[in-house]
Amino acid sequence: MRHVPFFKRLAGAAAAVLVLAAVPACNKVDNPTQGESVVLVTSVSTAGLSVSSATDTTATVDYTLNPRNDTATSFYHDVTLTSYKVSFNPPVVAPMTGAISTGFCPAGGSCAVTIVLVPNGSKPGAGTTVVAEVDFDGRDVNNNPINFSARIPLAFTP
Repeated sequence: MRHVPFFKRLAGAAAAVLVLAAVPACNKVDNPTQGESVVLVTSVSTAGLSVSSATDTTATVDYTLNPRNDTATSFYHDVTLTSYKVSFNPPVVAPMTGAISTGFCPAGGSCAVTIVLVPNGSKPGAGTTVVAEVDFDGRDVNNNPINFSARIPLAFTP
């Protein structure tokens, strides 16, 4: 049987403690009032604008995550979108809110989320044009808030 000298065991334990102490320190830039990533909306596509179709009016919002600290793209920068709120200008459609169940986006990634803007039964008449103002809410891994907005023009067709 081989015995490890006391000092080698002590040195190993001290090294383990230093590593464990350094891991939380890697995220020194955490500011609880803002997320670790900035969201940039890259494109928006809409569907279901025909008032005669029996489908909801939806939007697919493509976005990327840009870390506030350029040298760090770790899991601290991952974002999960949780909900959205839609209002309209002019207000010819009632505002609505919704939950997002597929809103996870990894650090430095490009992601997309599809949301309902106008439920089928609430569509205005053909020829109506409005701008949907969508506010997204979410959190990063540090539980910091992530908020961003998108303005989506809608032109309802027959």
